[in-house]
Amino acid sequence: MAYKHLFNCIHFGLYPTGSSLPTVPELCKTFNVSSSTIHNALRLLQEDHYVSLSQGRSAIVTYDVNEEECRTEYRTYSYATKDALLDLCDAMLIIWPEVMLQGLKLCTDDDLEKLTEIFQRMSPCNEYPFFDFFFHILKGLGNPLFLNLYLSTTFFGHSTIMRLRDKAYIYGYMTFLKRETAQILALCKASDYGHLKDLLVRLYQKHIEGIHQYHDSLPPPEPPVKPIPYEWNYFSERPLVNFNLAMKLLRQIYSLLGNQEYLPSFSTLAKQYSVPFITVRRAVK
Repeated sequence: MAYKHLFNCIHFGLYPTGSSLPTVPELCKTFNVSSSTIHNALRLLQEDHYVSLSQGRSAIVTYDVNEEECRTEYRTYSYATKDALLDLCDAMLIIWPEVMLQGLKLCTDDDLEKLTEIFQRMSPCNEYPFFDFFFHILKGLGNPLFLNLYLSTTFFGHSTIMRLRDKAYIYGYMTFLKRETAQILALCKASDYGHLKDLLVRLYQKHIEGIHQYHDSLPPPEPPVKPIPYEWNYFSERPLVNFNLAMKLLRQIYSLLGNQEYLPSFSTLAKQYSVPFITVRRAVK
């Protein structure tokens, strides 16, 4: 998941050429994985000529990012994910406010202290503390499925890129988020769970409203694009998926390819089977 997300963020222009990726500790928090998993993802990005790595420094983007191409590529991706993303938002509006409320009810004094520390790091220039705030709430439930679902749904559609160049919108929205998270902390400390549930619903509705506004502003795609569905596979980075893809590739080899013929490129296979580049690499190896 880390490789796929960073790969897309570079392609869509979130990290321009020469910019730094988040630090390894920040990425570990974001994806809820070990540092070795992040280092592996960064090494693969380096092998594919997207970043350069050096000891003691954040990864630097070396991929030649063209701003206009990034906008076009992200618009195309947005068209393709639109229906699935909007359906997903409606489903998550039913799930997340209630789940977050239960997580807040279970918060200990130490949890509230941690949430306050995260809140103090929030600024309109950095989205990671906002992400970390709600992720920490979910950790209190002790259910890894909720953590994985949160990661999966947050990164699908890459909605944080939608307003990337609209500085006024970003500043206003991030300021709104910080004000609301302050209210969440105050209501949680007061055990005012009725108003807290209402606030969580309004917060998520505001998020969905922004996504609708972005998609409503886009002209129809020309030519039409193939829809990209949302798939939540909790075992998406486990050996089972690599094995299943390997079986599909073997069927393709036996049925379509003759002796001495080459498989399509990893990038082509990733698109064909709707899996990350890294999954294709592992299946072939």
